[in-house]
Order: sequence, then structure tokens, then C-alpha cells
Amino acid sequence: MFHLSHAVWYLFRIFTVTADPQQSFDNSDLKVPKHCSDALVFAVISVSQIPFSCGGFSSLGSFVWIPLVVHLAMGYPTSVWYAVIVSAFFCMAVSECFESLFVCTHLLWGAYRGSYKKWSLCAAAVAHLCFAWTRWEFDWISVASGLLAAEAKYLMMYDPYKAVEALSYLSIVGVWSPMESGGWIWTLIPYLSNFTLFGWSKRWRYTDKVWYDADVCIFLSALLVAFGVSRL
Repeated sequence: MFHLSHAVWYLFRIFTVTADPQQSFDNSDLKVPKHCSDALVFAVISVSQIPFSCGGFSSLGSFVWIPLVVHLAMGYPTSVWYAVIVSAFFCMAVSECFESLFVCTHLLWGAYRGSYKKWSLCAAAVAHLCFAWTRWEFDWISVASGLLAAEAKYLMMYDPYKAVEALSYLSIVGVWSPMESGGWIWTLIPYLSNFTLFGWSKRWRYTDKVWYDADVCIFLSALLVAFGVSRL
């Protein structure tokens, strides 16, 4: 029902999408470039962001890793203590719950350019319908959460960078929800340290195509170590 709710809401939202405004310069209208890849990018992001819970982590709590992943993947400069400490916590968290890596698909927002919103919604609706029939079980909670999540993703199409940063701060809700499992201990320190990067979404938005250095190797190394630890 979660996927079906997404599909229905996206099809409804197609009729509410406003046309992209024309850009004008020196009394002449400029043709705004269109990117067909937006349909695929939005569909992948929408399908991958699904509720899960394992090892003490909820899906909302996993957004605590977004600032770290963005900074390491793009090579944005950060303090040494942040990169070392938060990467260590990230490594342990992933070793207990590999599903938390789904949150990394939010990096694809950097490739989304906001064109063909109607086609993007259609593609995402079709993708969710393909998963809706894998397991059929009616549940009002899934319907409600699916509609809310679909509307949130739709709104993110208009300002994804700022919305992703806001989610990294709202992840505190997911950090404290499974306290009895003990998994929250890996996300508490990273959550508190994220406030030292306040406003990082502006840098991500305007320099997304700039490659600064090879800090992505830290991210890949953390994944390799996490995989090794999970096998112990």
C-alpha cells in the first residue's frame, strides 16, 4: 500500500504541476534547457526512499549521514575531527544495517535539474506500481505514510538541496526512537556534529559539478571496513 499510495498521489499531482517560467534577457526569451534524465533520477530516489528498520535504525534516523556522504563524495573541505569521528560512527552503523545506505541515493538530487516534472512523476508512479504488487496487504498506516512521503518528495522537486539539509536535522526523531535496541549510540554524536556544517546545502547546490579532491576514498574505505566488520 505504501508504493500504491505513491503511484496514486503522483498521478494526481501531474495535474497540479505548473509550467516552468520563461527566462528573459535583453528583451528576448531564452530557451530553458531540458534534461530527460530527470525522470529516471526522480524515480530512483522515490523508490529507494522507503521505510525500513533494522539494527536499531529507522529510515528517518539514517538521514543523519547525509552531510557526511555529501561532503566526502564531493570533496568539500571539512575539519579533520569531523571526517574521522563521523566516518568511524558511519562505519559501525552501516555494518549493523546496510539498508541505511539507501539514504545515499539523495546524492542524485545533484543530477536533478527540475525539468519535465510531469514525466518525472509518471516515471516514478510506474516504478512504484511495479513494486506495489510484490506484496499485497492493506494497511491504513501504509496508506497515510505513503501519501505523506509522496507529497514530501514532490515538494522536494522544487528545492531538493535545502530539503535534504532539513532532513538531516530532523533525523533526531529517528535517532531516539529505537533506544531499547542500542543502535542510537552510533547516530547521536554524528547528529550533534552536523550543526557545525549548518548551511552546507548552498555550497552543494551551486558547486555540485565541482570535484574538489579524493575524499570519496574515505567514504569507500568506510564501506569496505563496514562490510568486513559485518562478516566477523
